[in-house]
Amino acid sequence: IDGGLSVARTTDQRVPIAETGGFEGDVLLTALKSNPTFPIYNPDGTYYQASTDTRNAVAMINLTNDETMTDRVLANIGVSFKFIEGLTYKLNVSVDHSNSTRKVTQGDELTYLVNEGTADIANIELTSRLIENYITYDTKFGDHHNLNVLLGHSFQTFQNLGYNLSVNNFTVQNVDYLSNLGFGDFNEANVGSSRLENELQSFFGRINYSFMGKYLLTATMRADGSTKFGKTTNMVISHLLVLPGD
Repeated sequence: IDGGLSVARTTDQRVPIAETGGFEGDVLLTALKSNPTFPIYNPDGTYYQASTDTRNAVAMINLTNDETMTDRVLANIGVSFKFIEGLTYKLNVSVDHSNSTRKVTQGDELTYLVNEGTADIANIELTSRLIENYITYDTKFGDHHNLNVLLGHSFQTFQNLGYNLSVNNFTVQNVDYLSNLGFGDFNEANVGSSRLENELQSFFGRINYSFMGKYLLTATMRADGSTKFGKTTNMVISHLLVLPGD
């Protein structure tokens, strides 16, 4: 019996950088094209933003909070059993589960926003389960003959769950939007969810025969089925025969 367990948490803090920053650009382009004579702050301490088309790179960084937290668990266990000399059965079971939540807020002081302050929450949960069974048989007969046979089956499932919530037009300033979503305009809120499941099943076999340790004959066969293939094509079968030698 053998197995393993891995647990990890990662936190990713992002700045407003994107390939699709629009003609105004993201924070990098904003910093590059900004007039160096423009101040960062107004005399009253607010951020200087000459117009809705003139962005302030410092304001973009300080008034945007974009955090993604991901928890992931990888677990596997394997059990092998030897029936007789040369005949072995092995079972492998593994699970890969991750949960990722992204939270984004943009302060109402950012004049280029169409809405007065935004809060977005998106969550995605991914789960993969795998079960593998296979039997191997190794034998030697005579002085020059060796035979190895493998038969196996695997079954894997994939599940993807997600949801998202976006709220704009907050009526109260200087608060944590994510902790006070009720102050946003729910008449224009966007809510969505998704669910996707797929399965993959395979049967496989391999025969290796060697003679005098010099000649090798290999034959393989594999049949794969997936829910992605559709109703008319349930299985795909492939095979290979190799006979190398001098």
